[in-house]
Amino acid sequence: MPRSMRMKSLLWICLISLFYVACSNEKNQARKFNDSLIIHQVRLMDQLNQINATILSGKKDSLQPQIDAAHAQVRNSIPEIKAIEVFPGGEKMKEKMVELFEFYDELFSTDYQEYIQLMQSDTAEESQLKTVLMQIQFRELQAVQLERELEDAQDSFTTSLGIRIVKDTAE
Repeated sequence: MPRSMRMKSLLWICLISLFYVACSNEKNQARKFNDSLIIHQVRLMDQLNQINATILSGKKDSLQPQIDAAHAQVRNSIPEIKAIEVFPGGEKMKEKMVELFEFYDELFSTDYQEYIQLMQSDTAEESQLKTVLMQIQFRELQAVQLERELEDAQDSFTTSLGIRIVKDTAE
């Protein structure tokens, strides 16, 4: 092979390699952005599962500390999420994550506190507890809608970049 052909071939190999590294680096940055947001949601879901298990078990003494811990985590996560630098195309995903966490901040500040107060009251009737619990369950359905919107934004973001995300579908 003549020297000029080898040089051209070497140049093409270098250009292709640079393109591959740049694309690979872009995907890694996009994955990091995705993961830095989603880790907050995973932690929140773990906290919510523990709270729901405690409510179902009727362990009144354990509920307030769990709610306080979850609420503190939500409050700490909001500024952390807002501080995450948006990867181009991930604006909607970040917006939905902030919206979800602000929703839970309000839920922990109002509905859950009302439920705790009723549980600790000697004069609260069972019907009052059930009403507030149903209100919380309704609000959690609203949260499910926010989570779906977040999932759609995540799917759109990752699909546009050609990133495959493995999701846990076991429930």
